[in-house]
Amino acid sequence: MENQTAKNVQISVIGANRMSRTLLPTLFRKEKKMRTRLLFLTLLLFLLTSAQATVIFNDGQAHNVDYQITEQVEVRNNPSTNKPTVLNLLSGSSFSLSVKAYESRSTNLSGGSVYGSLQLYDYATAQISSGSITYQLMADGNNYIDFCGGNVGEFVIAYNSATVKMSGGSVGLGFRINYDSVVVIQGDNFLVNGQTVEYGEIKSLLGGSHFDEPTRSLSGMLSSGETLNTNFWIGQNGRIILEPIPEPATFLLLGLGIPILSGLRRNR
Repeated sequence: MENQTAKNVQISVIGANRMSRTLLPTLFRKEKKMRTRLLFLTLLLFLLTSAQATVIFNDGQAHNVDYQITEQVEVRNNPSTNKPTVLNLLSGSSFSLSVKAYESRSTNLSGGSVYGSLQLYDYATAQISSGSITYQLMADGNNYIDFCGGNVGEFVIAYNSATVKMSGGSVGLGFRINYDSVVVIQGDNFLVNGQTVEYGEIKSLLGGSHFDEPTRSLSGMLSSGETLNTNFWIGQNGRIILEPIPEPATFLLLGLGIPILSGLRRNR
């Protein structure tokens, strides 16, 4: 009986070994196929989500937008005439993704919402007088932004000789300034890290990238009457310039100066 039991055990072990040699490679092959399929599906999903449609304004005309656009938006010069295209974002407009402006075109936000970022490149310009930008207002190049109202949820970014002039509005997380760019802020009662500062320039502390700079706070009253309360980081020759609120007489002179200069140019 013991010999028969031992023989049965030996047969069972041999059978189990044969089964493992048969099943394990099959299981490994199935697992490999499953991993391959999963990788393929992941790559396909990535391509589908990243390949977003883009709406391009590049006819050299002015466009008043008071409706919703769910695609990413680009504003460019007319490719034939190089005439700048103007995009006016009015009340009621809604942009689900980012708005990107290139070359020498102009984008004006006077209402509505950009749920991505407003990004300027090359020599593009922008005026922000109302409305909201969920993420970033970015100038990367010889850009000029007149920021006199509205709300930027995260950062105002100025790179590569960009200029941002702020007299109103609000900035959620702060200013990031780098590479010879400048942010001019008009107002009064300015405080840096809770300490009163005079009008003039604020520069980098360490002289390197703004990412290496310590966080500094900036508060005050803007010329629009709105309160400024945010942070800033300044790197490589970037600057913040604090300016006083222009006197009414200054506005009058500026208003008179424009037609005078126009007349001089016509006479030439």
